[in-house]
Amino acid sequence: MIKTAAVGLWVCAVTVGAGYFGTTWQTESHADAGKSLDKMTQSKVKPVSVPIMSGGKVSGYLVAQFTYIASAEVLKKLAVKPDAFLLDAAYKGLYGGGDIDPTKLGKDSWSGLAKSVKDTVNARYGSEVLQDVLLDEFGFIPAGTARQGLETAGGAKGAKKKPASGH
Repeated sequence: MIKTAAVGLWVCAVTVGAGYFGTTWQTESHADAGKSLDKMTQSKVKPVSVPIMSGGKVSGYLVAQFTYIASAEVLKKLAVKPDAFLLDAAYKGLYGGGDIDPTKLGKDSWSGLAKSVKDTVNARYGSEVLQDVLLDEFGFIPAGTARQGLETAGGAKGAKKKPASGH
């Protein structure tokens, strides 16, 4: 009877030990792969609208929206969120004479812009704050369409107009 109880205790101890070491071994191997995605967060910034000039006139607007991925712990420690820096870097990259020509955009242009924006924002902070910058949405609005949309919005139903006499 004592032998049976000892064997039972031994089997329980081996099972618990194997389960513990198996779990620990799995956790350590995943930790070596780099930062855990559970600790990362993504944030979408406001769209940036860049005027495209052609012959001294605005021919349209390039509208792009970016998403960045960063460590949640790092973002909590920041006094200033990276949104403003990201929008500034994107605007300068598209309009301010960067390596991007807005009239000749291709697939490779966006990856270069995203890397440039990430590097610029990280340089401003002096550390690796952003892990990645992604292009979320992109569009081009011709100048005539933009003006037409504004005029339509001003004359929408239910909009109150002041009389011309000011009374």
